[in-house]
Amino acid sequence: MAKVLDVTDTDKTNDSIVRIHVGEVRLKYKDGGRTLSYDEAKGADIDTRKPNFAFLEDYYIHSRLLKEANITCDQKVEIMVLLKEGKWNTIEIKKA
Repeated sequence: MAKVLDVTDTDKTNDSIVRIHVGEVRLKYKDGGRTLSYDEAKGADIDTRKPNFAFLEDYYIHSRLLKEANITCDQKVEIMVLLKEGKWNTIEIKKA
């Protein structure tokens, strides 16, 4: 019987599909059909500990990742993005 697939663990990454970016994250909050920035949310008495999503440059960051990393304000972060089906997806975030 022929071997179809052989998988081996490695520390190597393919830079053409995985990238690291560092910069200021911009948290976003939804409020009655509007999208507010972190500063606008603070002024509107919205719970800033629960952002709906965020951006670093043009990279979208899901609220689940923000919650896991305890990102509750605009700050410097490092994200890892993965190219999947022609789109860059944020797969990891941490405070820088």
